[in-house]
Amino acid sequence: MTAEQAVVEAIERAFLRGMRWTDLADAVIDENFANLPLLTPEAFAYYVPAYIRRAVLEPRVVELGSGMVLQFTIYALCDVEVPRDEFWRERVERFTPQQEQAIVTFLRWAVSLEATEGIDDPGIDRARRGLAEYWEPRVRVNP
Repeated sequence: MTAEQAVVEAIERAFLRGMRWTDLADAVIDENFANLPLLTPEAFAYYVPAYIRRAVLEPRVVELGSGMVLQFTIYALCDVEVPRDEFWRERVERFTPQQEQAIVTFLRWAVSLEATEGIDDPGIDRARRGLAEYWEPRVRVNP
């Protein structure tokens, strides 16, 4: 096991403790918003629905600034090196077609926040790019 793998597994043990994604409390997600991109591929695929749920329910959380859960969920799903980054691809290629469709819906919703909620965030551009360069072509969704 590499040092990086040991750190990732320690993070997972510290804040997930074998929890089901449906039982992951909002406070746990809020406190660990930055850990999503660091999870093992298996844990990432398993827990990302909890982060998406939290981001949709609370796109803006006053204590966290302008939606840190939203920002880091987009960050984790839309790599700037799309699609060349192997670390990222190893995570996102585990999703089923249904999960991929749900991710496209989530990212479209995030992009819509710019107009509907006045959220001006660099993550919105990242979501837009991720949709165009990876997610929509992958699931062959009509815009």
